[in-house]
Amino acid sequence: MLLGLDLLPRWLFPNHLTILRFAMTPFVLYLIYYQFWTAGLVLFIAAVLTDSLDGALARSRDQITEWGKIYDPVADKLLIGLTAILILPRLFGFFLVFLILISEIIIIISAYRAKYHKKQQDIQANNWGKAKMFTQSLALTVLIVSWIIPFPDTVLLGVEAALYCSVGLALMSAAYTGL
Repeated sequence: MLLGLDLLPRWLFPNHLTILRFAMTPFVLYLIYYQFWTAGLVLFIAAVLTDSLDGALARSRDQITEWGKIYDPVADKLLIGLTAILILPRLFGFFLVFLILISEIIIIISAYRAKYHKKQQDIQANNWGKAKMFTQSLALTVLIVSWIIPFPDTVLLGVEAALYCSVGLALMSAAYTGL
């Protein structure tokens, strides 16, 4: 069990955390758009943490739902994708944003195909997808921090490399799902 997961109240369900992530995303975007970097960073990290918590909570309490299987990834893609749309063109241009969004679309399509065309009963998060989400979240966090505390260009090159790596992880996740 994730450290401290047992400290969460019993009335808190994983789907509550997914709904919270949906609700937090517009505020994250607002704060980043208007360059309230510190507040945006704190809220972005809190929103990303709800993703880790809802999955761990669902597995540990055996509260995995059909709704959560569909809407948890949607909430993730909205948070990460829209944040990337706001941040990445400022530093790296549109191409990287395009690659990230296309890789996310490929994952959605591959999961749909695997579930409905191959008649698989269950599509669950895989380690490739989890690694992709972690890589994207970490890279975007570092970029937001870089506007609070300036980093050398080498750090930003590392972030760009991590984001390209996340595209590869997304494609591996799609292949694993059954593209």
